[in-house]
Amino acid sequence: MCDLVGIPYEDRAYFLPRADAALGAMVTLDEGREVTTQLRGYISSLLDHKRRKPADDILTGLVHECGHGALDGESVVDFGLSMLVAGYRTSTMFLADAVVALT
Repeated sequence: MCDLVGIPYEDRAYFLPRADAALGAMVTLDEGREVTTQLRGYISSLLDHKRRKPADDILTGLVHECGHGALDGESVVDFGLSMLVAGYRTSTMFLADAVVALT
């Protein structure tokens, strides 16, 4: 998923714990807001990197469309955030559940 979307897999030590915290019920509202702010900052800096060094991935394509006025920057950040949080969790949980079902 990281390669397809354009999120560096090597950054997982940074974003995975925050993605888990953003989805977890064990954080306070203020902690949830803080971790979401951190993830939005991460995605924003990643999108800036994609502007400078385009790649063959979804985020680069969205940055390109944003540059042409087809999308606004906030929508692209929101998509990136959803891929970090919901996309990651859905993919990992689905795969784990599929393995359990198959065994």
